[in-house]
Amino acid sequence: MSQDTPRLPSTSPHFAFPDSDITIRTCNFVDFRVHKCILSLGSSVFRDMLSLDQISPQDSDAERKIVEVTENETQMELLLRYIYPSHARPVPRNLESMAVLLRLGNKYNIPTITSAIQEQLLHHPDLKSRPLGAFALCRKYNLDHVEAILVPQMLRNPNLLSDILTDRPPEDYAIGIEDMRRLAFYQLHRVKLAVDVLHRQPLPECPPCECRRDYFEVPEEGDYAPLMCSSWRSFAEICRQALSKDPDADITDARLRKKACDAVKCVDAREHLSDLYDHEILLAQQEIYRLPWTFANEFDSHNKLGSMVEGIRRQRVGFDYFE
Repeated sequence: MSQDTPRLPSTSPHFAFPDSDITIRTCNFVDFRVHKCILSLGSSVFRDMLSLDQISPQDSDAERKIVEVTENETQMELLLRYIYPSHARPVPRNLESMAVLLRLGNKYNIPTITSAIQEQLLHHPDLKSRPLGAFALCRKYNLDHVEAILVPQMLRNPNLLSDILTDRPPEDYAIGIEDMRRLAFYQLHRVKLAVDVLHRQPLPECPPCECRRDYFEVPEEGDYAPLMCSSWRSFAEICRQALSKDPDADITDARLRKKACDAVKCVDAREHLSDLYDHEILLAQQEIYRLPWTFANEFDSHNKLGSMVEGIRRQRVGFDYFE
């Protein structure tokens, strides 16, 4: 075939409607003969394009118009199957397949693609096996519903930030520095709230133990000052360390009490943590379990405070000149 001979397009076997009034031609010269009204209903981009008549007349048929697109045959068929209700929709096998569909839906503003992928991703095994890739899709394509469910699961991973840095998803996925700051803040803030639960936990009164005896004044027999044993403060610190390493740590683990006892000199520490404070530790664990995992308002306040401090620092900038 001569180089001057024009390439003749083929026609898609799945989209060749006899009553079509527009043709979409892909970059590999495959024609999709479809309907303007259905394209306009499914995609605002096609609707605007058709309203502006940004299309060229076909040489062989002045009645039918041609829209040339940069997508290939496979991509255009995927897109049209989400616009045409009469055609079966493709089921993506993995995150990479979802990314292709979301990219098409975003480019042509097809809400049915976004909503369908959100629903499919919620039940896809990659949501648990590849949470970083799923989170990146959520951030890039605003899959807010999936993100709200996924983020608490991600925050239970003690190596979350290092995993993001060492096992980043493909470059077209969008996990930015601000996302990393937000996730780190959520983890640290929840640990802080958990420690606050321990500090404000009401403790039963007990006779002065060795670590407190020098600080007690007993006005009457059986009337003791409501001070806590040093074992509880030690236990709160051990829990803080454990939750910082593993956000999903169980503070009722007996090993944490042993570490707390080993860290103090009070001879009554083991008795207090194992017996006297046992119920309070269980109550604290239940309250910690009910703590939320995300803190959007607190993160915004944290950022505003940081911006205010940075503004004050900038006002202090000055230079001296020595001539």
